[in-house]
Amino acid sequence: MKFNCIQDYTQLANFIAELNIQKHHHIGYCGENVKEIKQTLETDFSCEAFILAMNEQEIVGAIGLDIDETDNSAEVWGPFIKINEGAEQVLEVMWQELLKKHNDIKNFSFFINEENVIGQNFMQVLGANCTGNHQVLLLKKENFQVANLMNSTLFNNRYFEAFAELHNNVFPNTYYKADAIVNRLNAENELIVLANDDYTIKGYVYIEVDYEHHEASIEYIAIAPQFQGQGLGTELLKIAMNRIFTEHQIEEVQLCVDSNNSRAINLYIAAGFEVKHKLNSFFVGG
Repeated sequence: MKFNCIQDYTQLANFIAELNIQKHHHIGYCGENVKEIKQTLETDFSCEAFILAMNEQEIVGAIGLDIDETDNSAEVWGPFIKINEGAEQVLEVMWQELLKKHNDIKNFSFFINEENVIGQNFMQVLGANCTGNHQVLLLKKENFQVANLMNSTLFNNRYFEAFAELHNNVFPNTYYKADAIVNRLNAENELIVLANDDYTIKGYVYIEVDYEHHEASIEYIAIAPQFQGQGLGTELLKIAMNRIFTEHQIEEVQLCVDSNNSRAINLYIAAGFEVKHKLNSFFVGG
């Protein structure tokens, strides 16, 4: 068996996609679409960012680093391994070879499916700390059924004061403050509000659509305290999904939620989402 760096991005993309659709091989960072995986590999990974285990011309193992040079950290794509006998030993050799090539990287994050036994065992070998448990929720357009949605509207500046107050109170330490969200609004990023005639906001949902990769995400959803307990969160999610599926023609939406956030999980399930994967996050470093 030989250990090489990337020599053929297409071959590696096909290998990752083949394994990542299987729960017992699944890694949360990587996706399942060959074209998208290849594009990411070519854009974000140098040839030396992966170590591959080769049996003649066939890839049988791969571990890669999606490196953030600003803080000497990396998200780990893998471990992926396609052999049964001696898999643990092969992974250890691959990992050490990868560390030799990137000895400046000190902190490593992993995102491994609970059913990926080899990956979970590898975390024990590395002495990794489990940092969280997560669920990936999926809703496909073909499974989405909705009728008699409440009236909603896209944001306009008349709602800014009420929106800013609600958003900044619900998410005081978030990455996008209210004015940042408003500045991001365009044909792909939409802020949908439920409101009274006096522009009092009952709730809102902010979505972002990526036409290039045919993806969409629910970035924020909030209900004003005086309107909670009326099912408006579920209603807003259905409104958002209806726009994503019909206006933006996205075929499916995936969301990753902390497993301890049962309130959010129940909200998504009530809107039609199903649990696709359960994953554990791990950290190795100083």
